[in-house]
Amino acid sequence: MKSIIPLLALWQSVPSQSEKKKEIISQSDRENIYTLIQELADQTKVFALSYHFKDVRRCFMVAEDLLQHSDIQIRSAVSNVYLYSLSTLLDENNSLSSVLRSLLLPQLRKEYYRQLQASLP
Repeated sequence: MKSIIPLLALWQSVPSQSEKKKEIISQSDRENIYTLIQELADQTKVFALSYHFKDVRRCFMVAEDLLQHSDIQIRSAVSNVYLYSLSTLLDENNSLSSVLRSLLLPQLRKEYYRQLQASLP
């Protein structure tokens, strides 16, 4: 299985809205994008549960950038895989969840609250 960490490092080293970012994504196996996003979510959880909030913030920045500057398939993966995976941590009523919710960047926060609204009766 491909590791997400080298891809994240490469992704963060390239300025936003760059053609290079599109090239990075096209080089990644499109069928594995959901796997890569799940690995990003898993790594974010590890950082969160270890109280490494700077690293959580970095992961959120990558997810935010993917939501803002990627095609519909990748945005869908971030929304459906990444945020859904993190919802177990975000939905709790404790200090860790409060910190994580406060670290969410605007687009991630908007998508998270959209999902919350959709789940209400």
